[in-house]
Amino acid sequence: MNAVRLALDNLDDYGEYTKVHFDGASFSNAHMVAFARSLATVLRDHGVKSGEHVAVMMPNTPEVEGAFQASWMLGAVITPITSQLGVPEVSYMLADAGITAILTSPKLAERVVEAAAHAPSVRQIFTFGDSDVPGTINLLRLVLQAPPHQDIIARNED
Repeated sequence: MNAVRLALDNLDDYGEYTKVHFDGASFSNAHMVAFARSLATVLRDHGVKSGEHVAVMMPNTPEVEGAFQASWMLGAVITPITSQLGVPEVSYMLADAGITAILTSPKLAERVVEAAAHAPSVRQIFTFGDSDVPGTINLLRLVLQAPPHQDIIARNED
């Protein structure tokens, strides 16, 4: 079983409904799944593979759920990192977990890039929005143009 099945089964069982209210906008469960599917396509196209470790270091936004689901669709392992940590702590976590890709917000990009400089396994740093920090890739533009990813990589229940 793959944890993303919970969201997909929920959509099948209960249909579309408003799932999240955030910053004056509302998002349905169908929108959240569609976002995750397109994000999975973008991550796959940028080399994220099954079994790789992906870090998510973001404030609490709807994109966090999409980042988890997209990574799970690809069979990747998620490492959540609280956005309150400093560079030394983040560097340690990135290196220790063998993180290959990081998903973050533009506000945290500078700290993430600095921390990733000490984690040789990190290949890519993605932001959900424009960032002036060199070495980051804005996912939002790419997700809006990406087709939905359909395959779900089966994972062991543990």
